[in-house]
Order: sequence, then C-alpha cells, then structure tokens
Amino acid sequence: KCYRCGEIIEIQKLERIVCPHCGFRIFYKVRQPVVRRVKAR
Repeated sequence: KCYRCGEIIEIQKLERIVCPHCGFRIFYKVRQPVVRRVKAR
C-alpha cells in the first residue's frame, strides 16, 4: 500500500517498488532481522 496516495499495489517482487500513481518509492523489508553472531575482528 502506498503511503502517499493510499493506493493498494500488488507485490510480485520483494524489492523496491515505485507507485505508478504518484511515483513514491516504497521499500519493503521482507528479510528477517540479521542477528550478529559473528564477533567483529
């Protein structure tokens, strides 16, 4: 769903989507939150 114009957009690819009505870029974060288990060296 677009946050600017409120139009419902069907999601096919889980990537950045540009609303065809107002051109507002919508970013869908579908990936699970990454848990840092590896210590930084």
